Amino acid sequence: MKYVQHLTIALRAYIQAFKIIFGTQIWLAFSIPLLLSAGLYFGGDVLADNLKKFQFSDINEDSGAQYLLIGVQSLAVYISKYMTRYVVIALLAPLLTAISTRVEFVLTGNSYPFSIRHYIEDVVRALTIATRNIILQILAMGVLYGITYVYGLPTMINDIGYYLLAFYFYGFSFLDYTNERRRLSVSESVRFTRKHFVSAFTLGAVYGLLWYIPFAGVVVAPILAVVAGTIVLHELVDLTTNPYAIRQGETEAELDRDGGDEAIEVEVETD
Repeated sequence: MKYVQHLTIALRAYIQAFKIIFGTQIWLAFSIPLLLSAGLYFGGDVLADNLKKFQFSDINEDSGAQYLLIGVQSLAVYISKYMTRYVVIALLAPLLTAISTRVEFVLTGNSYPFSIRHYIEDVVRALTIATRNIILQILAMGVLYGITYVYGLPTMINDIGYYLLAFYFYGFSFLDYTNERRRLSVSESVRFTRKHFVSAFTLGAVYGLLWYIPFAGVVVAPILAVVAGTIVLHELVDLTTNPYAIRQGETEAELDRDGGDEAIEVEVETD
């Protein structure tokens, strides 16, 4: 029953996300992922065309640099063509961080003391999470490809494994934008997401499937998903109780006085 509830929360969050996006000026940000995705896709085409020009018979076997260059370009083509959704999440980290914070304010009235240092830390964390997820999925898919090749299993298994992993990792990324403001460490955020994996998977599944809508999916998916992820976190933990947020009528000095480390530690332990 809990799993059904978490599934419903995530699906309902996407509906509410549309209302928030078009009820504010967040929709203006839709142009940014479009330009970014186009650049990644055509950049991958350039690299792929360049690889086709290599004549392996002409490579000097004493020069490891040539093999390394081919390997790096091949990996770049794979990431740009098959992991674009991750790369977009990573490169849009500054924008998505700001949007998630704005949505939390709309939902709860929470605001956070702004500092360049904290904002940069948020962005770096988002980039780290996205990079971590890319590496983990590449490693997992490498193992899966090897197993299906050795045992002659249907290639459909590779496709299923790819989507199962990708959807979960997408959802994890979008939930972590808000978990960072709760000052959960990466390991604590991982444990939280595992506990609510149905919500995370559903968030990521909708995000991934939206990309299959020609043109519109690329534009809408990242913005819509980070808004939905913030809504899901609010449903799961009630962000009005976040001890690190400044609420209406509260000053930053009062926030510093009250602290909040103890409260968040208790919550993580109970999770």
